[in-house]
Amino acid sequence: MRAAVRSVGADRRGARAVLALPHPLHLFEFLTRSGHYHVGLAPAEAEPLSRAMDRLISACLGRLARGSRVLDVGSGLGGTVALLEKAGFRAVGIDPDWRAVAYAAARSPAGAEHRLGTLEDVSDGPFDAVLLTEVLQHHRDLMPLLARSFALLSPGGFLLVHDPVLLVDVPWERVPYHRSGALAECAARAGFEVCERRDLSAEIRPTFALLGELFEARRAELLSAFAGRAGVEAQLDELAQHVQVLERGFADGYLAYERTWLRVPPAA
Repeated sequence: MRAAVRSVGADRRGARAVLALPHPLHLFEFLTRSGHYHVGLAPAEAEPLSRAMDRLISACLGRLARGSRVLDVGSGLGGTVALLEKAGFRAVGIDPDWRAVAYAAARSPAGAEHRLGTLEDVSDGPFDAVLLTEVLQHHRDLMPLLARSFALLSPGGFLLVHDPVLLVDVPWERVPYHRSGALAECAARAGFEVCERRDLSAEIRPTFALLGELFEARRAELLSAFAGRAGVEAQLDELAQHVQVLERGFADGYLAYERTWLRVPPAA
């Protein structure tokens, strides 16, 4: 009975922590309990969406040596940092929102490190790899981001980028994504070697339909759980609309989703 009581108490504390998260992380985490705020790779209806979100990152880890020191930029709720640490890497996450950092730190395995700040606040390189997962959309000018990442990496170190890209010319003010190829061009100017560019669009697109189903199936439950927080119904509608816009963008062929591996040239 005591164990059951502790378990219920932990569930309630976890639920309260989710309710206090910033928008839209509170909604995403309530629905997925994944620690992630990004798409999933090859999600299947028979598995939790969180597993597909893990797979977006775990599918890449074979390129890195176990024990590598890895920095996750914009680490959010800590899903990637936890995954890295459990897989035998030395993981550091950095995020500008203190609520996300606190949530991640309380749920990460021993050894994982979570910091409050931005990439510019990191001064203890080198790292063997830096991860930018759906981060580029927050940086209209890619050069400062890439230059700082380059400076923090060891010779031969990798920068792994996942992000939507535009396949047509659309003003940034309307759709804040970079044109396909822009990252590779800027990366070369920053000194990186482009090791691989892969279009994952077909593999990530099922994420949007699954999220739409979650929004509908758990709407009443979510609104009940967040009953004391103002504006949640409008926030949920906004998030659902955003997902629908992304789904249409991929279906209409003006958006794609790319994984890009960049490398600092090895020391001579």
